[in-house]
Amino acid sequence: MGHLILQRETSQSVVCVVPPSDRETVIHTTIEEIRGGKVRVGTSAPDDVIVDREEIYHDKLRSKREMAARDAEKALTGKKVEVAP
Repeated sequence: MGHLILQRETSQSVVCVVPPSDRETVIHTTIEEIRGGKVRVGTSAPDDVIVDREEIYHDKLRSKREMAARDAEKALTGKKVEVAP
């Protein structure tokens, strides 16, 4: 089981991606510390669960889309293509 501690500010998020499964997946979230406008959040989850800061999650999604578009274009044309963010 992995454990991640993040510091978040007001309105920032944490994303947990749980793969499809026939078993119950338990994710533990603990408020580790509150100081000023920041909160330290600890998250423990099974190793197959992805826990990221929201901005990292969106960066990974964008990278996957870009790779898929490049692979599709290369398969269709044999040419390299640049994908705009």
